Amino acid sequence: MRLSLVLDSAAVPAWVAEVIRRLRRNPLVSIENFSIVDANAAIPPQPLLYRLYLEWDERRNRSKFNPLSRVDLSSELAGVPQVSPDEVQADAAIWLSSSPARVLAGQRLTQGVLRFVPSDPRRRTCGPPYYWELFHHEPVSGSAWELMPANGEQPSVVAEAYSATEIGWSLRQNQAVPYAKAPALLERSLYQLSGATATSALDDGPQQETSSSRSGNPATPAKSLRLGSFIGKNLRRSIQRRAAYRGKEPFWFVAYRSDPKLFVNRSEVFHRDGFQVIQAPEGSFFADPFVISHAGKSYIFLEDFPYREAKGVISVLEVGSDGQIGKPRRVLERPYHLSYPFVFEHGDSVYMIPETLGSRRIELYKATAFPSGWDLVHIFKEDIDAVDTTLWIQDGTYYFFTNIAEPGTTPNDLLYLYLADSLTGEWRSHPANPICADVRSSRSAGSLFLRGKSLIRPAQDCSVRYGYACQLNEIETLSPTEYRERPAGRIEPDWHPGLIGTHTVNSNETIEVIDGQIYKSRYE
Repeated sequence: MRLSLVLDSAAVPAWVAEVIRRLRRNPLVSIENFSIVDANAAIPPQPLLYRLYLEWDERRNRSKFNPLSRVDLSSELAGVPQVSPDEVQADAAIWLSSSPARVLAGQRLTQGVLRFVPSDPRRRTCGPPYYWELFHHEPVSGSAWELMPANGEQPSVVAEAYSATEIGWSLRQNQAVPYAKAPALLERSLYQLSGATATSALDDGPQQETSSSRSGNPATPAKSLRLGSFIGKNLRRSIQRRAAYRGKEPFWFVAYRSDPKLFVNRSEVFHRDGFQVIQAPEGSFFADPFVISHAGKSYIFLEDFPYREAKGVISVLEVGSDGQIGKPRRVLERPYHLSYPFVFEHGDSVYMIPETLGSRRIELYKATAFPSGWDLVHIFKEDIDAVDTTLWIQDGTYYFFTNIAEPGTTPNDLLYLYLADSLTGEWRSHPANPICADVRSSRSAGSLFLRGKSLIRPAQDCSVRYGYACQLNEIETLSPTEYRERPAGRIEPDWHPGLIGTHTVNSNETIEVIDGQIYKSRYE
């Protein structure tokens, strides 16, 4: 696809710089030219209280990603032709200027103009992006790339994303993740426009008002931001949280049940009954349970986190013929943290893909003496911040779902899909990547499973907090070129007293396992 960039100048915000650099690395697009438009938004004087708040926020988060800091791209754009804004010829123009996006009369664009729209369109139009979500303590902060068609039709959302709203005071922190997701979200937008799926994708999206009326305006006087109320609300929240959770800490645990008619893979409605808690050894917690049948027995693999060691290991519990759970045995330990032991049978062997973020690799282990002996046999990817890799095999294609923490984002934000022709074959990126950019349903929450004829992908809802709930998604289309899913159920943190989170669910023919999080006194 041939692209043209529209900028205010060669000095751009950091998030814009990453958009441009990522486009230049993408072999499927070419940047034909760029143009400069005058930024016509006058910056009004800011009241003293707001200036002091911004200075405090900058000092407090100095070492963290600042999406609005300026980056000079003069040298990187030196080889790209500069043209007049009204003489652009390309498939699409990427509008990266702070001026209101528009299709200029002299432009010759096949698709139109793509512009990143920060903040949910239903939010207030005044104030800096992502401020009001922080002010109202809303669970998510939205963003999107929208297309302004060359024929003058109403703009349409091509791809959208939702990030967890930061708890607390920092506007800069709340801006970081949504802006950091913009480059990946743009690549998905270009995929939607370039293929046969573009028409259906745009038709399914809601018709929104124009960009100029939607985007937050950072130049709005801060007196309209109710800053005094913002400070007061955060003070009250901080005091209430400290009072409520004083002397307590979050604690994960694992539970199981043995009545198949209650299992998630048998019913479209989640049944809360029948779970029995598995007690972890003193000084440890359990999480991320997976269950597998092998040689006529069932085994539960899970993350075992001894507090003194400050990292997770993988342990196994054998389920007896009477349904009783045996004592945990440590089966896999590395110098770095291990969790999410995705265990599966393939051919005549048993394999595991644990979460190994600490090694910056995605690793494959093979059982040499099941269930206790495991050897590292393959490395899928290196130099990558990836978590919770989950495999599904269909029609001879190996689909690997994995969450990647790109610079400025968290592991909960972006879900990628990779394809291979065999278990250890070379990975190919799915053209629809990232296939999910919604913090409410991106991160994997267990093995994919069939419910009747429907393929279900469990996912974590990390909007309220990490691992808050499980979102069940029905995969409607899965092929080497297309991916589509829709919501198909949910597991709220309400199946056990005092729950504040639940983020993994798995089952086999006879046992279902789940985990939960509660607040527990640190002195218990």
